[in-house]
Amino acid sequence: MKAEIKLTATQEAALERYCRMMHATRENVIQQALVCFLPNCTPSKSISLRDDSGFGIWRNKPVDALEYQRKLRSEWPE
Repeated sequence: MKAEIKLTATQEAALERYCRMMHATRENVIQQALVCFLPNCTPSKSISLRDDSGFGIWRNKPVDALEYQRKLRSEWPE
């Protein structure tokens, strides 16, 4: 299967450098990237921030988030 991939100039330059360094074609590098990516991708599983360990970390703390933010920002020099 053929696919068109649009890259930014920065991405294209990085891909070219990587291909030269690895002595590989663009096609081979992209195929290898897909082989590494696809086994880790599970489309049936929805990705949610609630699954992230950092989500809701302050949930059970008796702190008013806005007040805490104001306190921290008041320490910043103007």
